[in-house]
Amino acid sequence: MEAGKQHKVFTSDGLPFGYFLDDRLYEYRTSTCVGFLNESGQLVDEDKVLGFMDGDHLIKSDGTLLSIQSS
Repeated sequence: MEAGKQHKVFTSDGLPFGYFLDDRLYEYRTSTCVGFLNESGQLVDEDKVLGFMDGDHLIKSDGTLLSIQSS
């Protein structure tokens, strides 16, 4: 993803989930950083893998599909 550019993240139902900024995923409600993308396209929090990128989608480890859109 483009550095310094915010990318909106939505649930599969089209509801706002959060946003990516500088390869970090933040939740809208709390602006808390959920995790970051590593070089392999995995969403991680310290040593725990939370999901992975698949094109313009993020598939969380619990099976939740999130869509990513450029702002």
